[in-house]
Amino acid sequence: MNFALLALAAFLATLSSIVVGTLWYRPRVFGNRWQALTGIDPNKPVNPAVTYGGTFAATAVTAVVLAIAAHVTGSYFALDSLPAALLASLVLWAGLTASRMLVHDLFASKDLTIWLIDAGYELVTLLVMGAIIGLIGG
Repeated sequence: MNFALLALAAFLATLSSIVVGTLWYRPRVFGNRWQALTGIDPNKPVNPAVTYGGTFAATAVTAVVLAIAAHVTGSYFALDSLPAALLASLVLWAGLTASRMLVHDLFASKDLTIWLIDAGYELVTLLVMGAIIGLIGG
């Protein structure tokens, strides 16, 4: 395992989340629908420094954990790095991200469309992150 390449992959995977989010929540994609359902303008956070800084930090943690999970998955199942990273992305999304988001949204009595939009974003984000990690950090 080349830690320099893995660090580069995790950094690029973190940045990819910003790109995916920018595209996913564009007004013509899911942005208008999400804003109508939540009443929140994602372009006007109450505290931008905390919102964007916290988002970057949390996403960096996700990228590092995903890189570790991809390595473990590849070792355990004897997979090449790209399939291992994509499998890890999918399993972590279904088992942790999507399922936990659903629990929170159900208890908050949120419209399930919000969950579909947000969980879909998370799936695409993790798969893109996994692809970057699998191609560069493997």
